[in-house]
Amino acid sequence: MFTNAPAMVENRIRSFPINLKSYGLRYYSAAFGLIPYYISQPGIIFDNDDFFGFEKPFPNGTNWEYIARVTQFAAMLFQLRNEPGFGEICRRLATRNLKQAHSELSAAAILFQHDLVVDARPEIGVAKRDFDFSVSKLGNSINVEVWMSERKQFDEQVLLSRLNDKRKQLPADAPAVLMCIFPEHWHNQVEGLNFRFDHVTEKFFRGTSRINFVVYVHEEVWDDEATGGGYLTTNAYAIPHPNPRHPNSYLIETLLKGPNAHNEIEQFIASPKTVNTRQSHDEFHRWVNWLIDGAI
Repeated sequence: MFTNAPAMVENRIRSFPINLKSYGLRYYSAAFGLIPYYISQPGIIFDNDDFFGFEKPFPNGTNWEYIARVTQFAAMLFQLRNEPGFGEICRRLATRNLKQAHSELSAAAILFQHDLVVDARPEIGVAKRDFDFSVSKLGNSINVEVWMSERKQFDEQVLLSRLNDKRKQLPADAPAVLMCIFPEHWHNQVEGLNFRFDHVTEKFFRGTSRINFVVYVHEEVWDDEATGGGYLTTNAYAIPHPNPRHPNSYLIETLLKGPNAHNEIEQFIASPKTVNTRQSHDEFHRWVNWLIDGAI
């Protein structure tokens, strides 16, 4: 039913004690076994506190954002496990700065949700050939370059400069996408941020026809005082080039008219009572339910 799911982790989940089989703990506990299995680093969850955010625990010792982020991480890995580029994605997660490698994982997971095949290869040290990964379907292949901005202040000129730098890493002979992972606080600083993205991207497109799309991605985090938990949501905003060098009507159909083109990609909800649920269960959640309940 779930092809290439790791048998060792499946056996561990099936043997969970009764308290870990509750809906409040099962997904989070399963993630603790799945992530080190794929990344081959037993301590990865504990050794990256600046990323996972375990420094602000609940009164019972668990931080809701930490729980949601760990489970989200596992869900993305599980859904990409059969992709041609999965091994390379895991290598990068194990050997690179986790924040940057995770931004590539998030970008790959977003495009995978649009029913695209994800492929990634090791760097070869050749200019314009060391982009992050490619996605394809029905003979349509698109090269993708991802970067994560950690700038405290939104700056149009800096963003435009980064767009121009990043496009140079993509081949000029094929459709291409740039994906920028930006911090949530930019939305708090700038009213109508998507309009500012439109403005900068329009300037960028005037100077190049190499890029078919620019996609801006960010997380939103809300605390829920009523439950003591909160929400972790990933959103994407895609802007198409009006006249790209290599038009790709399938890409336009996929990114602009497919599911979640401009809206919420995924939402994790966590609280001390309901530690991790999701509004629409993905394959990871269905897999865990099947192992524990015998049904999806």
